[in-house]
Amino acid sequence: MEQQQKPCSLLEAMAAPVTPGLPWHVRAVQLDLARQMEPVDFLCRYAEFAARVGFNALVLYLEGRVRTDSFPYRPREESYTLEEMAQVVRAAHNVGVEVVPALQSLGHVAQIVGCPEMRALAEEREGGRRFPGEESFCASQEGTYTFLERYFAELAQVFTSEHWHIGCDEVWNMGYCPACRQRWHDKGLGSIFLSHLQRMEHMGKAMGKRLWIWDDMIEYFPEVLDDVPRSLVLCHWVYEPLDVHGKQAHFLNRERKDWLAEYARRGLDALVCPWAIHQHNITQLTDYARRYPVRGGLLTQWAMSRQFHGEILPAVAFTGQLWSAASYQHDAAWHAGMQAVLPGASPELEQAVRLRLSVAPELPGDQLLAFLRGALSPAEHLQRTTVHALHALLEQVRPSYQGVDDGGVLDDLSTISRIDRLCWELRALLPAVYDPRRPADDTPRLREALQACREEAEQLADLRAWQHAALRAGLYPADVGAKQLRGLVQRIDEAIAHLVAMPDDTAWMLQARLFLPDCYGSPQLRITVCCGRDEQVVADGQFKTLVQFAGEAYTLQVPFTSACTPDGLRVEGWGYGGQGMTYVDVFNRHTVLAPRKVRAFNGPVSTPEALLTDNSTWAYLGRFDIRRAYHHPELADEHGVIELLLG
Repeated sequence: MEQQQKPCSLLEAMAAPVTPGLPWHVRAVQLDLARQMEPVDFLCRYAEFAARVGFNALVLYLEGRVRTDSFPYRPREESYTLEEMAQVVRAAHNVGVEVVPALQSLGHVAQIVGCPEMRALAEEREGGRRFPGEESFCASQEGTYTFLERYFAELAQVFTSEHWHIGCDEVWNMGYCPACRQRWHDKGLGSIFLSHLQRMEHMGKAMGKRLWIWDDMIEYFPEVLDDVPRSLVLCHWVYEPLDVHGKQAHFLNRERKDWLAEYARRGLDALVCPWAIHQHNITQLTDYARRYPVRGGLLTQWAMSRQFHGEILPAVAFTGQLWSAASYQHDAAWHAGMQAVLPGASPELEQAVRLRLSVAPELPGDQLLAFLRGALSPAEHLQRTTVHALHALLEQVRPSYQGVDDGGVLDDLSTISRIDRLCWELRALLPAVYDPRRPADDTPRLREALQACREEAEQLADLRAWQHAALRAGLYPADVGAKQLRGLVQRIDEAIAHLVAMPDDTAWMLQARLFLPDCYGSPQLRITVCCGRDEQVVADGQFKTLVQFAGEAYTLQVPFTSACTPDGLRVEGWGYGGQGMTYVDVFNRHTVLAPRKVRAFNGPVSTPEALLTDNSTWAYLGRFDIRRAYHHPELADEHGVIELLLG
């Protein structure tokens, strides 16, 4: 494949003239060490691999993973030393790859402000927050910037690149401490964000660094774009389908905007950032971005604690070849990438791997309600069939490969295919297992199928545990993939126990047909079953279908036990983006209870009467307008409530 050499130095690459088209000046690949640490020798070898397949930068996403004198608070097993990072920087330099640290300077800093010694710098130090589990720096405290200056100065002793990534994405809790709340009230949230960018740019210049940021928060504050410091590099991340008119917003009712055109118009440098597990995302975003004067690309890898890198090495190699080639040719880039990781692979094996990597792995977790979604939808049935067929194809062509597989590509692909296959089997089985109307003669078949799933889950858990011990011994976090698979074993054991006795009249199932006006929103749903004065909350949380099936109606099934016959339901929805519901009922082995009357409704609710008929009309609860609720979070706390009588 025709290659064109580019300067290794990112400083030179950023200074070079830029025009639309490939090859790109900056070709970076990112490893997520914040969520899954990797051994230092693996990082050094990965730098060599990155250089070999066409990348000139290795981005290490760290958050608070490096201990220093000013930040010594992370346990040894949960952090790296400066010398360990220096080893990686030296190894990468020796193969012509520049290491860019990806830190966080505003949001996603739980690893830092979660330490008791650092808690005073947290935005959430007095309890205010938009979403639980998120932690941010307070942008109104001088101590935040004093710490960042000291910490960054220590890191700069090792990370000598002129380019640093400082995060600034998904800062959900900005503005919640009393000082920031006043600034929010006086000048708006956007002013806090812009002030932080300006402060950090000044700090970066003093250190001789050019800073990169993720660009998603600009969607919330488009009014600040003209004032964003021009030296910042905007990392434009997109993980969903887009078209020639740009991408949909991450969290704003999918508002579409051509952001690369906006950046080009203002003379702002940009990188485009697809996700390595989505081959379609890589090709589509590359095709979109090559029409603009972007500086290059950053291929992201996230949350690899359930996976190992072998399975996506072909996609990484494909991306490096695609971005460094003088012409835009998918097939040639795929062939070159495959030959880099599996030398001598046959065309049949190349195609099998390519097809397998076109299906994003989805482990929905180990909670029962993730699987109780009614009968498979047509899209789910197609996904299940595809997963089975691709696993069979991969197993058929794999034995013919006689070359070297240093990265464990084929073993990892086989394992993730087995996990996908297991999850889809459980998705198909568990609704039938928990159905109160289950025929008695289904029990032997279901028990046999569940036992086969249990054996497979145990084998896969043992395999993942062995892999972790071999490849990540002693590294944080410990064995997430095996733990989730053992969680599935527990769910399967519970399902087998459920099959022992046939359902009696106290076994009920609630079934709600749902829809998300915004599949990337954050709605909350609570459903309460009423029996006279007695109430039982049967569902309380966020029940979202897989993003890959966004736009489809979906079903939530909740088994519950009640000695009396339910006579009412209360449905509550709040949060960001709204929850749609077209119908809800409850049933046991003899009785189906349907809504017969809307007893009352209040709060943000539309067309509650739609719940009385099992058709395609919809009731909606909660706030649709995410942008307005983002800037006025009290709106997201308003509950839309519908009370139904059953009969």
